[in-house]
Amino acid sequence: MDKSVYKRLINEIDDKEIIIKDIFLFLNNVVVKSRNIGVAGTCKELPINSSKRKLFPKLSYFKNKTVEEIFDSLIDTENIIERSVLLAVINSCISIPEKYTEENSISIARRSFKEDSKISFIGHFPAADRLRKEGFDVNIIELEPKEGDIYYYESDHVLKNTDILFITGLTIINGTFNDILKKTKEDCIRVLMGPSVPLSPVFLELGIHIVGGSIVKDEEKMMEFWQCGGAGMRRAPKGALKVASLIDHQML
Repeated sequence: MDKSVYKRLINEIDDKEIIIKDIFLFLNNVVVKSRNIGVAGTCKELPINSSKRKLFPKLSYFKNKTVEEIFDSLIDTENIIERSVLLAVINSCISIPEKYTEENSISIARRSFKEDSKISFIGHFPAADRLRKEGFDVNIIELEPKEGDIYYYESDHVLKNTDILFITGLTIINGTFNDILKKTKEDCIRVLMGPSVPLSPVFLELGIHIVGGSIVKDEEKMMEFWQCGGAGMRRAPKGALKVASLIDHQML
């Protein structure tokens, strides 16, 4: 597990004594209630029979603990579900920045597109297919590739030539986030997006240019959505989530 991103995020939380009020493990998400509602995906790209996914944590252990206690108990974990728990806890505790835009991250990035831009997605997003239909050169990179995808561990040549890179927040959980940044060229525009992404300026300091996340507006609707196996921002009930993005204005 790459601990550095988790450590940077936890250091940004202003109150380490925030109590975790409740925690849920659904089909596609871990959801945590504390200061806010925090969510993190459960990394389906790892095989279901993976040894790293066999042991599911006892969620009752984390309830009524402080964020600092949970961080101390999980920072060294190799259990993929516990990594999701830790990110969801962080997501629930971070302070929402005063300044953010409600424009979605893909729309922001599109302003930098050129006809010959080489675009890559790490993770499957509906936007990848839409951009392909528009005629853009788009690659999809995956740990569990489908037909037409590029296997992550064979994608170095693609990443180093990518002009605009969209990165799933699940890379924080599966430990590939920092490696991805190292493999991209200096002038590559990097977009980190998805419901697992903490809306934190830490990522702008780490080399991300657009941070695309969301804020829960209707807890009841979102809990029902997650309980039914719902995943992603695009499929969420109308009005239940607010899109929120941070931008590196020096780069864009």
